[in-house]
Amino acid sequence: MSARPLRVVVAGKMPPPYGGQTINIRRLYGLFSGIAGLEVLHWDLDFSRDVRHYRQIQADKIFHLFKVLFHLIRLRRSGPLDWIIFPTGGPHTSAMLRDLVLVPWACCLGQRVVVHFRAAGIARKLPTLPAFFQFLLRKSHSHCWGAISLTDFGKEDPAALGLETIVTVANGLEKRKEAAQNSSPNRDRLVLLGVGHLCADKGTPALLKAFARLSAGDGGHRLVLRLVGEVLPPFSQAELDAQIVQLGIARQVEIAGLKTGEELFDEYRRASLFVFPSVAPYESFGMVLIEAMQFGLPVVVSDWRANREVTAGCGGVLYDPTSDHPAALTSALQRALEQQSQWQEWGVINRRLYDSKYTLDILRSRWESFLLSPPTRPARPNVVIAGQMPPPIGGQTLNIERIYNLLTASGVCKVQHWDFQFSKDANSFRKIQIAKVVELFRVALRLLAIRCHGRPDWILYPSGGPHRTPILRDIALLPFTRLFSPRLVIHFQAAGIAEKIPRLPWWLRRLVCWAYGMCWGAVVLTEFGKRDALAAGITNIVVIPNAVEDDNPEALLPQHQAGPAVLLHVGHLCPAKGTVALLEAFALLSARSDDLILRLVGECISPYSTRELKQDLARLKISHQVEVLGELSGEALHAQYRSASLLAFPSVAIYESFGLVLAEAMMWGLPLVVADWRASSEVVGSPCGGVLYQPGEDHVSSLHKALRQALDSRKDWPTWSRMNRQRYEDHFTVDRFQDDWLKLFAPQFPE
Repeated sequence: MSARPLRVVVAGKMPPPYGGQTINIRRLYGLFSGIAGLEVLHWDLDFSRDVRHYRQIQADKIFHLFKVLFHLIRLRRSGPLDWIIFPTGGPHTSAMLRDLVLVPWACCLGQRVVVHFRAAGIARKLPTLPAFFQFLLRKSHSHCWGAISLTDFGKEDPAALGLETIVTVANGLEKRKEAAQNSSPNRDRLVLLGVGHLCADKGTPALLKAFARLSAGDGGHRLVLRLVGEVLPPFSQAELDAQIVQLGIARQVEIAGLKTGEELFDEYRRASLFVFPSVAPYESFGMVLIEAMQFGLPVVVSDWRANREVTAGCGGVLYDPTSDHPAALTSALQRALEQQSQWQEWGVINRRLYDSKYTLDILRSRWESFLLSPPTRPARPNVVIAGQMPPPIGGQTLNIERIYNLLTASGVCKVQHWDFQFSKDANSFRKIQIAKVVELFRVALRLLAIRCHGRPDWILYPSGGPHRTPILRDIALLPFTRLFSPRLVIHFQAAGIAEKIPRLPWWLRRLVCWAYGMCWGAVVLTEFGKRDALAAGITNIVVIPNAVEDDNPEALLPQHQAGPAVLLHVGHLCPAKGTVALLEAFALLSARSDDLILRLVGECISPYSTRELKQDLARLKISHQVEVLGELSGEALHAQYRSASLLAFPSVAIYESFGLVLAEAMMWGLPLVVADWRASSEVVGSPCGGVLYQPGEDHVSSLHKALRQALDSRKDWPTWSRMNRQRYEDHFTVDRFQDDWLKLFAPQFPE
């Protein structure tokens, strides 16, 4: 069974009225009809009956809009619409309002919608529009497959609307054998030809003034200016006639009106020089330029928008119209007249340029290649990073911020942040509160707003850990989130689900496995952490360890000079993090020596409080040797790492998944005293650059022995420092971290 032809819809209006866009839409329809493997349909956008209706908002156009919408429905009912080639209306208000409605409608019914930027100027117009209208325009185009630009210059318009796949396909004309070379100029009658709409934007008044100045010093030549085309509002025929009379050139200016077909070709054959003075903000290509080049005419062209690109290498004069247009055009025409001896050579150059770039065969080949073998779109996935960024400061909030910043900086992914604001401070962690229920609905609305900007290819969702409140949050959000992306990845930054699930009521256990099981996969921080994903029924698992920025790029290691040993403890202060055990172990050490300092960096989290911390310090009689510094970040935190002798990490928290402060300490080359708990031994490596101890049933005693061992091994501290700095460089740098995430979200990212 043979494959069905691709159904291609050419949208737009065909003549009448006659203009570059309408003629080209008809040409495109005929061109596609001659390509094997295509079934070509026409979606008629018949908004303007004649040129007087261009760019005007009218009641009949609003009514006609519904007819246009239903026309596309009829086309869709007859079969799938593989391609819709939609012509942008340009930078005028009525055209932009039209596109605001029709482009999303086309995206709903067509599989691949390509916006054909035939009328230019959107990029220059967009910044002048109200912010909300800019948003609507970009949003209306966000689901388009891509764009076709007539020139490389014209790519600024689709780029301004957020379109990323942009292909350049220039205009083209049927090849006419009899137009191979224009006849030698008639020196008794030099005909300057202008073709196109007659209006100020197209340079008509400037051309008349320049011609008047030339004809005043004609020197015996019979200069004639022939204008072929319709007058375009707001310019009027009366204004045109009055200007010609006022300039005294009525005998030398011939208004030929609108001509097509052979009548138009005869105008080109009889002309001596073609003039194209357009300064229209919507000028995208200038179809009449290649018509003139096809007939071997020398040209005088304004250096405006893409004209330089279209006529690159042509025979003629290119001039700058931006200051005094009539004077600049006069000078350009004068230069052209002074070089009449080169006109025939210029004509040959222009005909060759047409033959090499702008024939219909070349145009057909480009479109055929595009439609039947479309270019691969840039692999730039839309990634949504869910979760809360600081404040409050914690391992999970810092990592969410780090992942977002690194993916954004890569430029490989389009990254959006789905903000969670469940915990205003550390004391609200893991608590059920009315404000969190309200925030749940706000979070859902934020995801809906993100979806309005396009379907996410990936959503990275942070697991809440093994506590009842975050589990209920995940049960509520994960099924809802799965509706918005085919690839929902749960990031197990907080661990302990594997141990928690068996202790849940049977009904809650089933809900947890159902919610987690609908995820595409999971990212865990360590090999040890895989148990959480497996317990939740997820088998597609990727290991991506945490990382920290290298705030010690010179790799300066501690000097370990003689003097008091400074023990540093960084993180949340609570029994689960080993804070109380550390205080008691430190009290045992300080009973034998006053030559020790303990610095606590972080804030107390529930159920532990600052009041209880002070009571413990007083009870253990170590207030004079313990410095409680509170929450620190940036240079203040760096200073504590630089001045410390050892890092103590006695955490036995059930939710401990990695211990980000371990990576920070290794980055600074600090020796470690670490509880061998969950994945901590995997993070610090074997052998450990310090002391790895079993917390056991008597955590205080075990920690005391480990600290004593570390202090007695002072001669080994430089070796431990080098080992830990090397482990950081090998495993926990942000470059490695960024690469790991890009390999997950964008496997084809450039190395």
